[in-house]
Amino acid sequence: MSSKKSPRKTRSSSAGDAAPELPKCTASALFRVARIHEALLKGGRVTARALARELETSYPTIQRTLDLMRYGFKMPIKWDSATRSFGYEPPCPFLPIVPLAPEEALAVALANQTFAGWAGTPLARALNGALQKFSTVATGNLSVSRASMVTTPAALLCEAEQRHLGSVYEATQYQRELRVLYRKPESEAAEWRTIHPLHLFWPDHGWVVVLRDAEKRKMRTFRLSRIQQLETTGAAFERPADFDAADFLRGNLGAFTGDEAYEVRIKLRGHAAAQARERPWHASQQTREIAPGEIEITLQLNNLVDVEHAIL
Repeated sequence: MSSKKSPRKTRSSSAGDAAPELPKCTASALFRVARIHEALLKGGRVTARALARELETSYPTIQRTLDLMRYGFKMPIKWDSATRSFGYEPPCPFLPIVPLAPEEALAVALANQTFAGWAGTPLARALNGALQKFSTVATGNLSVSRASMVTTPAALLCEAEQRHLGSVYEATQYQRELRVLYRKPESEAAEWRTIHPLHLFWPDHGWVVVLRDAEKRKMRTFRLSRIQQLETTGAAFERPADFDAADFLRGNLGAFTGDEAYEVRIKLRGHAAAQARERPWHASQQTREIAPGEIEITLQLNNLVDVEHAIL
């Protein structure tokens, strides 16, 4: 006995208000969502067939992905019957499905470091494939210090970090200008600042964003814990061609970044010396044994602010 499968019916995203049956939210689907979101931000309007060609997939798959975005993630995608194309109405500068929770962002950073140790193995090829699908959503402008990763539980993050991390991270990814209400540590009142976020990093006890102050035209580092409010301006910015996060942060011991070069020598003994051997203070640390239980460490830093706090 032979049986014949009925062709699968697909429902176009241009249909009425009733939500169709949605596809599963797989890694491949999330990859397509991120790519479509990026295309809509860059081009304004797109057609399903053009997206199918660009993503090298079928027209029904693109239609199902658009359904997932419209009905599953409530993204403001509108169909224009005159041009037979899709666009955001109103604009949607951020990808709603990717506000990374702090522990998720930590996991991404840890995964990138861990997978590097498996280079050349069959498992590495599979992991690299998965990371490539995820890369449009969560890669690039984020770094974490190994020492702090193992000592600071994500549960200790403040409410402001949990609220703003996803939006700031995505702004670094899509080069979206932000307005933030920011309070300096020495100020009683917060002030509005227009910023161009470039990189997120975790130096010690919280998330910090490297940014360019759009009004003062200077590089700055802001702690997310000090951001009281955040909004997008709707404008995009150009990433400085000469900005390199690794170079910018090379001399940082904490969140503060300076523009000088300091060689700092510190003598440690007892428990402090043992800890410095096991967990170096900085990537540049050189250790010299002075006497039993006593060492001298040498650090190459760009400022003295955080090292003074660490000592005192």
